[in-house]
Amino acid sequence: MKVLLHGAEPDQAKLIVILLHGRGASGEDIMGLSQEFEGDDICWLAPTAMNGAWYPSRFMDRRAANEPYLSISVEQIKGLMAQFPGERLVLGGFSQGACLTADILARHPQPLAGAWIFSGGLIGTDEELPEVTSSYNGLPVTLSGSLQDPHIPAERMKTTAEHLGAMGARVETLHYDFPSHQIAAEEADLAREALQRIRQRIDA
Repeated sequence: MKVLLHGAEPDQAKLIVILLHGRGASGEDIMGLSQEFEGDDICWLAPTAMNGAWYPSRFMDRRAANEPYLSISVEQIKGLMAQFPGERLVLGGFSQGACLTADILARHPQPLAGAWIFSGGLIGTDEELPEVTSSYNGLPVTLSGSLQDPHIPAERMKTTAEHLGAMGARVETLHYDFPSHQIAAEEADLAREALQRIRQRIDA
């Protein structure tokens, strides 16, 4: 798996942010988000999925339709995350990458400094959503997107926010009511504010 690096070297960074791209995109595409943030002490990492997709089917199809690719992608990202201390690590993604982020948070909880879910939700049918476990103690999560997104139903975004909140995450949501499937400026602002709070907590 190719991983693009921007900013500080991992062993010198105060924060490490892993960004997961959407379907048909690449690490280079999602890395553009890093330009919205200030600070030369952040290490940005953006892996690229095989053939530009973390899994082949729609995220609300039965999980079996996305296997074995979904499990392979999860293990690849978990392996990347395991290289860094959780208290300095932020995981985020857009679209497919956001769904993968939500799936890892819900099914493979581990120490993190924060998480961003841009236009995404839990993977699988309603019947396949995971059991709620008390895994987080105030983990800051931002979840944002359009209520008229043609790819991400608003109800699944709501369900995802409620699920992660029940797991103990502190979920901050931002939604807007016009058709869109992109990271809006307001969403980047929300993530930037969340990252600043994480930095302040690390400095305290």
